[in-house]
Amino acid sequence: MIWETLIGGVVGFTTVVVGRIAQKVHVAKQPWEHLIGIGLGAFAGKKLYDLDKWVNSEYEKTIVLYERRSEKQDKLGTLCWDFSLLFYYMRISFVYFVIDRVLLFTLINTPPS
Repeated sequence: MIWETLIGGVVGFTTVVVGRIAQKVHVAKQPWEHLIGIGLGAFAGKKLYDLDKWVNSEYEKTIVLYERRSEKQDKLGTLCWDFSLLFYYMRISFVYFVIDRVLLFTLINTPPS
C-alpha cells in the first residue's frame, strides 16, 4: 500500500515539474505547488489502489455468482433441453402431418385422367 502512495507522489511531482518546463518557467519558483502535486498524486495513487482492490473483489463475487447460476442452469438446462427437443419433434411431426393431409386431400380431390 505504501508503494502506490509513493508512486502517486512521484507522478504528482513529475507532473508539476514537466508543467513548469513546458511553460518555460523556473522549476523551483513556487515550491508549494510541488507539495500539492505530491499530496494529490499520493491521494490519487491510494484511491486507485483501493479501487483496484474493490474491482477485483467484485469480480470474484461475480464469478462465484455465475458459477452458482450455471450449476443451477445445468440442472434446469437438461430439462429445458429435453422440452426443446420434444417441441422440435412435435413441430416436425405436425409439419409432416399437415403435408400428408394436404397431399391426401389433393389426391382425393383430383379428377381421374
